[in-house]
Amino acid sequence: MFQDRNDVLIREPGNRTYNSPVSISESAKELWEYAVLSENVYTDGWKDPSLTPREQALSTTRLPDPSEKAYSKVCVPTDSERLPLPGWRIWEDFPSKPLREQAREVGLYMEVWEKDASPPVVAVAFRGTEFFSWRDWLSNFRWFTWLARFVPMYKDQYSVVAQEAGKEVLENLKKRIENGRDRYKDVRIVTTGHSLGGGLAQFLAYSLPIVKSSDDTVLPRVSSVHAFDPSPVTGWFSVKSDLRTMNVKGLEIDRIFEHGEIPGVHPFDPELRESSDSQRSRHPRNALQFCRVS
Repeated sequence: MFQDRNDVLIREPGNRTYNSPVSISESAKELWEYAVLSENVYTDGWKDPSLTPREQALSTTRLPDPSEKAYSKVCVPTDSERLPLPGWRIWEDFPSKPLREQAREVGLYMEVWEKDASPPVVAVAFRGTEFFSWRDWLSNFRWFTWLARFVPMYKDQYSVVAQEAGKEVLENLKKRIENGRDRYKDVRIVTTGHSLGGGLAQFLAYSLPIVKSSDDTVLPRVSSVHAFDPSPVTGWFSVKSDLRTMNVKGLEIDRIFEHGEIPGVHPFDPELRESSDSQRSRHPRNALQFCRVS
């Protein structure tokens, strides 16, 4: 099917066909920041925190201010520097040392960023498949290794996200709210990632545990997922039905596939059929244009 490189095809939740093409600039305005987060998560690693627990409760580090020169330098496929992202700051104290060790054992890498906005946004970004990482491929083939999950102490990236990472994100957010309540008023949680990272982003939204604040209110659920060329493995059936049913209420999922990408077609994907009422699919001709037109 022919598709103009400046157009995006969008299939709304519950629909089987695409709407008429729309300009890529409209989708780019909504998604470019999450495309940048999903790209930047490939370019660095965790650093050991050097702050006291109290300092960590509100600690963030921001990227350099953007400029036309900065974008023209790093907004190319071969560059390995972080793209500038105005208004966003990384959580320096995440993850904790125990979670970091567990994550490294299974090849998981994730970052948490927050944006100074109204309302504020906390974004969890997951790194995707790295071709020579057998741990990544083990998680990608989760459908075919399901028997291994019954082995005591078995872990992959999805199980670490469900058992440890989601809880730690919320416990960290709880501390930040208690130390700066006005700063996090009406905070939204968003997840994002590319490839395997896109599947993990959806899985965190489905599996996020219940954590209550000091006033006994439940901390926010994930409100949006932005998954770029995502894995079809979302872990839907790995989450207890009552928890996932609660977590998908009001959840919006954007799955963005480049034109012609194989992961964009899932004729036998039971996980996506089960959760399709909350999912929107977007097909740009070239996802890199989100960087170029923003």
